[in-house]
Amino acid sequence: MLDRFDLKVDATDAIVAHCGSQSTNRAFYSEVSGFLGDLDGMARLPRRLRQDALAFYVAQMHLGAIPLENSGETVYEAIKTVPRGTAAQISSRNERWQIIQEERAQPLVGNASLRDLQDCLCDAASYLTQGHQECWLELSGGIDSTLAGAIIRHVRGRDFKIHGLSICYPYREFALEQRYINIAADFLSADCTMIDGTNLLPFSGWQEMSFDAVVEPSIFLAGCAQNTVLTRQVPNGALLINGNGGDVLFSDGPKGLARQRAQPFISPSWMSQEFSARCKAAQVDLRNSISDREAFTTGLCLDDRWTERELIRGKGIRRSHIFLAETLPIVVANLFDSHLENGSGKWMVKGYLNAFLPHEVLHRPRKVGYDGLYVRGVRAAAKALEKLLWDNRDYLAYCGIDAGVLKGNLSDLAHGRADGELATISVITFLRWLQDQRHVHA
Repeated sequence: MLDRFDLKVDATDAIVAHCGSQSTNRAFYSEVSGFLGDLDGMARLPRRLRQDALAFYVAQMHLGAIPLENSGETVYEAIKTVPRGTAAQISSRNERWQIIQEERAQPLVGNASLRDLQDCLCDAASYLTQGHQECWLELSGGIDSTLAGAIIRHVRGRDFKIHGLSICYPYREFALEQRYINIAADFLSADCTMIDGTNLLPFSGWQEMSFDAVVEPSIFLAGCAQNTVLTRQVPNGALLINGNGGDVLFSDGPKGLARQRAQPFISPSWMSQEFSARCKAAQVDLRNSISDREAFTTGLCLDDRWTERELIRGKGIRRSHIFLAETLPIVVANLFDSHLENGSGKWMVKGYLNAFLPHEVLHRPRKVGYDGLYVRGVRAAAKALEKLLWDNRDYLAYCGIDAGVLKGNLSDLAHGRADGELATISVITFLRWLQDQRHVHA
């Protein structure tokens, strides 16, 4: 399965690491002092940020997590990570520790069928639910989370308990969502806990949270409140399932992913020329680290699993999606190659997997994006976010960013006028992460 993670020492005392493309752990090593270990080992070690850490981070957020996971780069000086989706050997050469052998699983080619697609999903559902008599499902009322629950129900039968968890936002753009959540829950024969999302906005509760043990920064830090509330609903040892990865697989496809990654880096008004140039240079390097096709067929594009690696590490909860079979992205890519998309969106699910979904969910209007939640979240946390920028004004100036200009952009964002929204939020989440890194030196 794509979430495999192994570390061992071979006969030559080299470290051999295998990190699946959907692994919930990572292997790190120092170029100068040797092997460090996994995420838990990294969390205990002092480390120093590389000089272009913020620009590197903003660039990789613009591209998504795929290039970072493949490149082996980190935000730290002289600390590398084993690229996901590879088997690698780490040894000392000329007093520098480095990967001396790296092997990525080669994608299979050939025809694909409906049976292949179903078998991949069922194999992953069996693998995940082994030893469990129940699971919790992050039920959004959308196609992907409903499909995940339906595949598990198909594999495990009617006696397997599915508990739905749904965050309901009381905002006008989400007015129809609860209807589809109820339809999905009835179809799955699942009980469902509705969670009030009024105060679960991006940046909610940041002041009460500590990110000291969080090894890597991520824009998903903005959603900590949602993740915290969801994981509180499930007992220790529970299996928590979501539909992450379905959009990339069934909506974007290989060509859609390529179009997304080809988007040029457009500098917001608050970026200096120097900072923008560093972002663009980092983006070129990251983009060149893996081809678009390979990013899709190896499964790197599905979901970066950051929440599972960082936020719920050590809580005894297994959180996952069901798109873990190694051949699944290859099967999907082959189906995209051999069938012209009809423009209806998720045509593959509607044509091949429709028996697993209620008609209302299968043909529902497009799900609501979270843009409005980000605007509301910025507005609600405006004072705390402005203080964060001001407290870090010296570091921002060092990077080539004027804190006052960025503060004005943040104010515009709070009123729905976005200029480089993703880059702005990336800087904010990086600073909030850095604030708690007591062992990190900027």
